[in-house]
Amino acid sequence: MTHTGEASERHKSEGIDTTIEIKVKTMNSQTHNLRISNQGRVWNLKEHVSLLIGTRMEQQRLIYCGKALEDDVYLSLYFGSGGPVHLRLLLKPLLEFRMLFLGSRSGSRVLYHICPTPSAHGANLRRDVGRPVPMCRFWSW
Repeated sequence: MTHTGEASERHKSEGIDTTIEIKVKTMNSQTHNLRISNQGRVWNLKEHVSLLIGTRMEQQRLIYCGKALEDDVYLSLYFGSGGPVHLRLLLKPLLEFRMLFLGSRSGSRVLYHICPTPSAHGANLRRDVGRPVPMCRFWSW
């Protein structure tokens, strides 16, 4: 028995590539079994999870033994006791919509909706003309 224990410790310290089985539990109590190299990194595990359940890697938070796993750390440093990895999904931040009401000298009012988009500029400006919006509803930020 001591030889087996010594051999497994030697494999860990030398960084020998072995396949480990990881149980991933989702928030809806589903369990998925994954086999992955122990020399892979956490982001490799996130890639497998994203292919398996269809969530983006950026939305995943993997928790093992109460600790959030960091993307650049080798899996061999985390997994030893065989407990499950819990998957938590990070929700997208709520999109913040802001409205800007402008008036002209002629009395016409123009409503601008300013909302974030994934464009390089970060905002999309849409103009609605002819809506009767009172000028007292001018919002700024």
